[in-house]
Amino acid sequence: MHDRYSFAFLRNSVEKVASFYYFCRTREPKEFEIYNLSQQTTLNGFLQMDLVEPEIKYYIKDLGI
Repeated sequence: MHDRYSFAFLRNSVEKVASFYYFCRTREPKEFEIYNLSQQTTLNGFLQMDLVEPEIKYYIKDLGI
């Protein structure tokens, strides 16, 4: 086992949320509510909706923010 190694990729939390938002904007809005919500607002508005929309809060929390 001496010739094995492991590594981890670390990603900036802000970049993860922005990436998720832009991904959602490219998807069919009827497929999932989160896709629809992302297409109705700006990134800033999307982040602010985290305070009132359980759907967004769930995903942002899941991303580790």
